[in-house]
Amino acid sequence: MPRAAAPPLATSITGSSPTALADRALLAAGLLIMTTVAFSSALVEVGAVLILLAGAVLAAARVLSVPPGLAAGLALYFSAASLSTVTSAEPALSARALFAKTAEYALLCAAGAHLGRMPRTGRRVLTVFAVAAIAIGADALVQGAVGRDLLRGRELVHGSRLMGPFNSPNNLASYLAMAIPVQVGLLAGAGRGWKALLLAGIGLETAVLLGSDARGVTLALILSLGVYCLAARRARLLAVGGLLGVLAVWRWGPALWSAITRLDPGRREGWSVAWGMFRDHPWVGIGWGRFMAHYEAYAPPRDFYQDPLRVEWARPQYAHNCFLQLLAEGGLLSLAAFLGLVGWVGYVALRAAARGGGPDRALAAGLISAVSAALLNMAFDTGLYSLPIATLFWLLLGLTAGLAAMERPR
Repeated sequence: MPRAAAPPLATSITGSSPTALADRALLAAGLLIMTTVAFSSALVEVGAVLILLAGAVLAAARVLSVPPGLAAGLALYFSAASLSTVTSAEPALSARALFAKTAEYALLCAAGAHLGRMPRTGRRVLTVFAVAAIAIGADALVQGAVGRDLLRGRELVHGSRLMGPFNSPNNLASYLAMAIPVQVGLLAGAGRGWKALLLAGIGLETAVLLGSDARGVTLALILSLGVYCLAARRARLLAVGGLLGVLAVWRWGPALWSAITRLDPGRREGWSVAWGMFRDHPWVGIGWGRFMAHYEAYAPPRDFYQDPLRVEWARPQYAHNCFLQLLAEGGLLSLAAFLGLVGWVGYVALRAAARGGGPDRALAAGLISAVSAALLNMAFDTGLYSLPIATLFWLLLGLTAGLAAMERPR
């Protein structure tokens, strides 16, 4: 990405000053999270604590380098969530959700932006993520071959659908849908050996994605790669992909659309519950973090369903549409603040990609594509409410914003 002039308070990871040590701790935390987010919640929490401590040091020294637009977007989102907490009928429950999750994700996003604005650091974190994703893909293939993965010993519990070290095939697919565009973005300017490894990893992960049978995630990834072509100005590739897409729709369109949009009763129920909460509390929602606690009050009775065998999903459950759940818990204000935040990041990243060239443009396009894949998938799944997927999303969002204003090396 083009390197805009860094703010005068930008720091360096060299030296022994408290801020330099905090920068190194922040980098270590980012690398730890990118390496372990797929298989260790405990290590992710360790990384979060490191980020909290390092961020506090940098903020106290007034050198936490976060783009003003991102800082404003995070502040508005947190304020909207806080308003839903204050007006909640259960403020203690809402406050726990606000500070245990929302505040932590906001800090993670800010930390990602700080890392992205430091020379070469953001690319280093993304490179580690790309390699880790290849290892996760290989672990899932082992699971398919021998019946359990190596990292966590998880067995296949959804038939033949691959899930790797995650607790569901959809989470594995969501992870890969963010990893593959980043790997595509790193291809430009890569050396022969590194490029070969990335291409092999992309092929392996594509096979794993198909093996997870997560149709909605696959569609989200395909559409996001179209976004990559637009952002990277790859008109020929986009034209070829569009032609293949038209042919696929002509040949298999009705069957594919039916498979993608067919909603199981549990997902339909989650959507209707979220919509009911929103209709009762349209502006500030039912209260931050209260969706699960009040799910049963909005769900139909069990005997509502004619086929009792189709009423085996867990209650309560997430809405399986993050935008609807944001409406339910935080109302229109929270959803608007969230969309404004990601919209601003997308805007500055697209502008940076347009000004850049070669590897910078490709990496910017890859990050835009990764964030787009996550957002598209959120319309059918629980990305914002799954610890590994939400952690990865918020860190990538911050890195995207930070890299758009990365400091030019001197």
